[in-house]
Amino acid sequence: MTGNFKTFVSFDTRSFQRVLAATQKLKVWPPLTAEENLALK
Repeated sequence: MTGNFKTFVSFDTRSFQRVLAATQKLKVWPPLTAEENLALK
């Protein structure tokens, strides 16, 4: 899928798709958990 998306919405905190979205400069909602933020480092 392609497009000009700015926000990634997901409640699945176990797959790290949310972390990947954050690395691609997408706004993640709901905000990343403390564990997910650690994975960004």
